[in-house]
Amino acid sequence: MDLKKLEYFCSVANHLSFSKAAEECRMAQPAMSRIISSLEEELGFQLFYRNRRNIELTDAGRSFLDFAVKLISDYSMAALACKDIATGRSSRLTIGCGGFDISFIRQYLPDFIKTHPEYSIILRSYTYDDIVGALTSKECDVRFAPNPRIGKLPSVRRIVTS
Repeated sequence: MDLKKLEYFCSVANHLSFSKAAEECRMAQPAMSRIISSLEEELGFQLFYRNRRNIELTDAGRSFLDFAVKLISDYSMAALACKDIATGRSSRLTIGCGGFDISFIRQYLPDFIKTHPEYSIILRSYTYDDIVGALTSKECDVRFAPNPRIGKLPSVRRIVTS
């Protein structure tokens, strides 16, 4: 499995267009179509329903998209973590953010970075519905929010600052 194929698949799935995905990935549309056909052949199932006017994801394609997005994200996180190790950064802090949270991050992060240069900071964007799962699964370590909706979860510690 080629990670690039997964990225191309995600692009086609996001645009529901081979032409737009090919443009985004800076390749010709026939090449994009061949790559997706090759991926379908490799997987042994159809990812898209195609006709002359449009495409749509099959049920299997929709399910595979969820896995593909996670695989790409996990690969990126693994590469970052190992790069941190290789460059001597001993710790990593993953901050979940969404919506207006970036203003809180901008307020607190510079001082944290100055006092803790050994940390590699990763910002991950989440919807408010997904942030609970990200915190409880330890996919992210902390979340800044003006009005947290997750304070009642027993596994999540809430700290209020002024």
